[in-house]
Amino acid sequence: MKDVYREIDAQPMPQALFGNLSGVIGQWPDLSFTTPDGRCLCLAEFGDSICHRLHAANTQLTPKQEKWLSAQAGVIVDSEGDPLIFEDGDALRDAWFELHALFGIKPTPDDCGHFDWRPESTDDSDSDDSDD
Repeated sequence: MKDVYREIDAQPMPQALFGNLSGVIGQWPDLSFTTPDGRCLCLAEFGDSICHRLHAANTQLTPKQEKWLSAQAGVIVDSEGDPLIFEDGDALRDAWFELHALFGIKPTPDDCGHFDWRPESTDDSDSDDSDD
């Protein structure tokens, strides 16, 4: 029995906390959108902020889990799946916009402003590549 507990304690975020993380971030996201099939995707940035949200929801974290989570760039949670945890802020941003594209959802001004991101123009009328 000790081996099972040791194995669980060795994991930075045990599977049991994933559901709680998804619920807490779903309540207090930095950004969110709903897919055409009704799934809710939520993003929370900065590990320290995520830890504060978990504490506000009375979620207990071990010191090891809190240290690990505090070092993360952020998380994207899906109402129907496990959270995606990112160490790198650029990867978090890129994944957020890739999810928008995957589900055919146009990023909102809040999405773009949050990351200081501008969508690439698909309009070719501004192109100087004409042969005329």
